Amino acid sequence: MTPEATARGAVALGDTSHRGRKKLRVWQQLHDAALRLTLTNGLADVTVQQICHEADVAPRTFFNYFQSKHDAALGLNLARALIGTPEPHPSPDDGVLDELCFVVARALTRIPNHTRTRALLARRPELKNAALLWTASLHTELVTLAERRTTPAAARLSALIVLAALVEFGHRPFPTPPDVSTAKEQLLRLVDELQAASQSLSSCN
Repeated sequence: MTPEATARGAVALGDTSHRGRKKLRVWQQLHDAALRLTLTNGLADVTVQQICHEADVAPRTFFNYFQSKHDAALGLNLARALIGTPEPHPSPDDGVLDELCFVVARALTRIPNHTRTRALLARRPELKNAALLWTASLHTELVTLAERRTTPAAARLSALIVLAALVEFGHRPFPTPPDVSTAKEQLLRLVDELQAASQSLSSCN
């Protein structure tokens, strides 16, 4: 099995079995170690072997949880697992953008070490591309969710708008970590800003 295949399914959120708790504990140890080492030394001077040594985990185990040292330092794959996880929306009559913002907000609030991860991105700009790639990777999952309620074309556009709001979310000095409701409202405000900016630019042409 490839590292990519194993990393995506290594940790099942909500698995309260002994094995599930153990997997989550190992995931957390590796992430904490990668985050500490990258904050201190920079990603270029950190190896997978060093991360595993710091976490007291066998090196062969690393790729069962993460695809790369970038992935381990950011710890975003656990949040991504929530994007496609079905859960009733608190307001089922809301529009597509509301639902997508809710789903993304729910994932954001589950990012471990949220404050330190933002500090890492601020101090180590070499990780920003990896964070943007993670954001872009959510597109398929969001489109699939949106297509349950609208046309494929509208679903793709809705997903792009919410992802653009998510990118801007990372640049704003919002309180961290926000709760789901707060994060959703922040994302919706950014969606409104983006739509207003788009209309303003269109009127200038």
